[in-house]
Amino acid sequence: MAVLAINWVICLLQGLVPAVLELSSGLLLLASALGLARKGRFVVATNLTLATLTLLTIAMMWTFQGLHDGAMLAFPGILVFAAILGSGRLFAALATTMVLAMGLVLAASLQGWHTFVVQEVTVGMLVGLVAVLVGSAFGIWVLAQDLRKTLVQLKEENLRVIQSQAHIDFLANFDGLTGLPNRVLGRDYLQMAISQAQRTDSFAAILHLDLDNFKTINDSLGHRAGDQLLLDARDRIQGALHPSDTLCRQAGDEFLVILGNLPSGDEAAAGATRIMAALAEPFRVQGMDVPMTASLGLALYPEDGLDFDTLLQKADTAMYQAKAQGRNHFRFFDPGMNTTMVEYLHLASGLHTAVQRQELVLHYQPQIHLGSGRIVGAEALLRWHHPERGLLLPDRFIPAAERSGQIGEIGKWALEEACRQARKWREEGLDLVMSVNLSPVQFKRDDLESTVRMALAEAGIPASCIELELTESMLIDDSPALAQKLRNLRAMGTELFHR
Repeated sequence: MAVLAINWVICLLQGLVPAVLELSSGLLLLASALGLARKGRFVVATNLTLATLTLLTIAMMWTFQGLHDGAMLAFPGILVFAAILGSGRLFAALATTMVLAMGLVLAASLQGWHTFVVQEVTVGMLVGLVAVLVGSAFGIWVLAQDLRKTLVQLKEENLRVIQSQAHIDFLANFDGLTGLPNRVLGRDYLQMAISQAQRTDSFAAILHLDLDNFKTINDSLGHRAGDQLLLDARDRIQGALHPSDTLCRQAGDEFLVILGNLPSGDEAAAGATRIMAALAEPFRVQGMDVPMTASLGLALYPEDGLDFDTLLQKADTAMYQAKAQGRNHFRFFDPGMNTTMVEYLHLASGLHTAVQRQELVLHYQPQIHLGSGRIVGAEALLRWHHPERGLLLPDRFIPAAERSGQIGEIGKWALEEACRQARKWREEGLDLVMSVNLSPVQFKRDDLESTVRMALAEAGIPASCIELELTESMLIDDSPALAQKLRNLRAMGTELFHR
């Protein structure tokens, strides 16, 4: 618009009315394009601008010097804009229009249809040509700057994509907190250890390590303290390993150790011993010395399996056996562990429906006063009529119920059933105290008091009819919560005794 305005002034001063009208029309059309651009209609504004400039240049050529006219300097700039800002169709249409216009001007000149007068060079003509050249150059420079910025942005975006991909690859193969290889990469490391063992006729091992009671740290001191402890444990474990060994983080507080090129299983045991020794010293967490032990399970190649999944599963089984033996211990896998695990899964699965199928029963053992020989109470003994294995005693299935979390439902049923039986005896004139065993897991549940209260209410018997039997292991935890729970149970009127 600035270029056209300059030429409009020059033509007005020279009295070139047709050119003034043409430039005025061009200015109006460009003003319309500017309004469209401000409304966000950039495509329409671009097309209108380029079409206006093309037609205006052709008109100026026709009005003045034809192919000798300086207005033709605008054609290359218009095509540059069209190539960058417009569509392919627009570029082709404008280029075709320019060629046809120049051909028409040439034909008109040769055939005498129109006379084009080559004017003498004047200052005004120079100013007009400079304005066209400067305007085109400025527009091209602006586009070039935009292209440079775009290329820089594309380069930066490409770098961000590369960095993001690298971060994704890192997260896919490494643990975000500890920076250790994760289970996915651990699979590859074990496969390499197995390949080496095959070539050298040696052993490989996978060690599954779980920090004992780590949840207590997270719950009491917070996850930040737990994360710091994991980092410290990582450093200690790595310090106990050989350079050829690999430490991986499985998940949470679980680590995997890949041991390769072992001459015997004793070397794997030695590695487990070094790790346990490294973890023996208390950890410094938030100004406190926190003891932390670990339970470890080991599986050997080729004795226990030939692939990662099999060996990991067996190392996991051995690790849980180590926990069951009191923690702070390591165990090698042996086939008997699988039998124990299958037994647990079978019992846990059956217990899930045992209450609904009425397979659980209570047997009652009388309690006799030795002085008088009179029956003064009964102890409720839980039994399971297993559909396949017959009558099972509690020591066979209660551990599975505690481990699987089903002890709450089973204990609730046993207490309610014992209360119902106590009511029946009272109705028959027998004033007996019913003794009910409590599992340590059941005793720790927050709903124990409400369960006892509801069982008594549903049976319609006083609390004095019930005696809750506790084991000594329950009373080792001398905590305020335990003391309060015992006081609440006594306040209800129930009797408590331990053995």
